[in-house]
Amino acid sequence: MNRKILKNLVICLLVVSFYYIPYVSAEEPGIPFDVTPIIGRPYLNPDDKGAEIEFMLQNKQASAIDNVRVYLFLQPPFSASHQSALEIEMNLDYIIGTGVNEDLHTRGFVLGTGQMSKTRFKMDVDKNARYGYYELPYTIYYDYNGAKTYTGKVNVRIAGNTLIEISDVTIDNKEIKPGDNFNINISLRNAGDNKIKWVKVALLPENTGIIPVSSASEKVFNDLLSEIQYTASFDFSIDKGIPPGNYLTTVSLNYQDENGALFNETRNIGIKVIDNSNLDIASIKIDPQRIYAGENVVLTIRIENNGQGDAKSVKADINIPLKGEKTAFLGTIKSDEDAPAVYALKTEESGEINYNLRITYKDDRGEHIKDQPLILVVYPRNANNTPFLFFGVLVIPAYFYWRKIYRKPHQPVE
Repeated sequence: MNRKILKNLVICLLVVSFYYIPYVSAEEPGIPFDVTPIIGRPYLNPDDKGAEIEFMLQNKQASAIDNVRVYLFLQPPFSASHQSALEIEMNLDYIIGTGVNEDLHTRGFVLGTGQMSKTRFKMDVDKNARYGYYELPYTIYYDYNGAKTYTGKVNVRIAGNTLIEISDVTIDNKEIKPGDNFNINISLRNAGDNKIKWVKVALLPENTGIIPVSSASEKVFNDLLSEIQYTASFDFSIDKGIPPGNYLTTVSLNYQDENGALFNETRNIGIKVIDNSNLDIASIKIDPQRIYAGENVVLTIRIENNGQGDAKSVKADINIPLKGEKTAFLGTIKSDEDAPAVYALKTEESGEINYNLRITYKDDRGEHIKDQPLILVVYPRNANNTPFLFFGVLVIPAYFYWRKIYRKPHQPVE
């Protein structure tokens, strides 16, 4: 009885143990080696020569793999890197194929047990290659329990070019004069293929008389996409004492593209401070100081420039009803200087003569006209003889009286 129970117990344990043995499925058949494509650089550029792609093959089987051949199929913008026959014989472990699209392939070789093999291919990039990602197919042929193939693709990145363009410069106050405040806008555009991680824009005037209104004379932008426009706005003030002129200003661009490359560039723009000239009468001189009818007179009107900037092509005309030259050409009158307008005239009649002085000149703002009404006083001719007439009225009769008294013959004394 006990034996029978023991026997049954053993049978049950065997059955149970059989069902609890772990089940291991047969491994799916795959390639008998590991393959790792490696590109020598994280990205390639247009017109690169001799760019390398390496294939590492590691045999993971307990037996050798025969007749291994690696093929890399090239397509535009990539082509085989053609070198001299000596370089091919001594250095290259691959053959350049022929056809519409060149391929690169190795000679057949044996990949021993546990062995690792490295195969390098060299290729050129067309100079007109566009930015983007490209897939290059490859095939590995080998003999392992029969002829077999393995196919894959290598991802290659063409970085393209990195370029920031200043597309526009605008100033809100088109006529900048000494003492003015103005706003200047610098428009930037990512004109390259690559994304710009960040860019710092700084405006650096060479003249210390152009002063930032705020301390922020630089702007920073992040993640500039291609063909998108960005605007950096700056506020500046012009010192009152700065002379007019076109002032060179440097735009500094520091930026980094998506590949991590750093760029430092400068561009030049001009900030024009215009002439702000202003002409006025400084003095008027008349020679002689007292004018009588019928006399010649020299009229000198000094014209001063009390503005900031040169007054050019200055002309002064008087429309006075007298004979003589009535136009004076003064040329250029610089700031804080003056010039005489001289007129030689001939008076005819006495009285107050109203006339107008017209000054015309040019500066950076254009042509200007300024009129000033004036008066010239001409005295009558007899006004000059009044003292002599008074003298004659008193002196001449006295003279004749004196002659009558003292020139009479003396009578004899009796």
